[in-house]
Order: sequence, then C-alpha cells, then structure tokens
Amino acid sequence: MFSKVIGVASILGLTNAARNILDYGAIPDLTDTNTAYANAHAMTKAIEDANAGTSTDRAVLVPADNVFTFMPVHVDGLYNFQLTIDGTILASEDYMNWENRTETHVYDFITINDSTNIKIDGTGLVDGQGFRWWMREYVQTNPAHRPCLLQ
Repeated sequence: MFSKVIGVASILGLTNAARNILDYGAIPDLTDTNTAYANAHAMTKAIEDANAGTSTDRAVLVPADNVFTFMPVHVDGLYNFQLTIDGTILASEDYMNWENRTETHVYDFITINDSTNIKIDGTGLVDGQGFRWWMREYVQTNPAHRPCLLQ
C-alpha cells in the first residue's frame, strides 16, 4: 500500500524539490515593515517561478523552524500548484502600511485569483494576527476594514 502512495505522489510531482522562499530572499524572524514587504516579494516570486515550471515542480515551500512576517501576497493564474507551509507565516501588524485594494478595503493576506488545482498543506502555521485587526475594527480605527486570511 505504501509503495502505491509513493508512486502516486511521484506522478503528481509531490516528492520533487519545491522552491524554498529562503532562496528568493525571504528573511525569517524579523517583524519590521521592510522585512514584511521583502518576504511578500520573495513568496510572490517563488510562486510565479514555480507556476512557470514543469508539471512536476510546481511547488513552493515555507521551511520549518522559521517565522516569516508578510505584507499581502496576491497571485493569479496558478495551475496544479502546491504551497507547503512547514514554518510560520504571520500577517504584518503594520496596518498603516497595509496595501489598500480600494479606498474602503485592504488587500487580503493571501489572494489567489483565476487558479485551478491549488493545494495548501504542511505542518506549519498561518497567523493572520486577527485579534489586532478585530480590536481596531471594534474601536473603529481600521481605515479600510480588516483583511480576510485567504481569498
């Protein structure tokens, strides 16, 4: 039974090396705004490169034992793509520099548009810092409301 699972995983390309966001300039363990933007850029670039790859290497890895702070990440047109989150990704707490989608709404934390067969897995954590956004919403200090975690 186990060999059949491995065989299927190999056919789907799940055992091949994924693009590690560290190789694209992601910076772990810092929470400042510049780092959050750099990490969003690294994630976006890794996703775009993986999406342009062959059918057996369309994967991105957020490595274990690392915490990455991000500003919003938005990508389009993914196909047969896998994002493995083994580390931790945090939404930036810097709501004043969070990108606005419109005057009344900010970009969601992770936005994936016009895409097919997307798999998100891993042993890590995605922390949207919801408590901080909800508290600002409650006291009506969010200039453009709060983002969704995944759209």
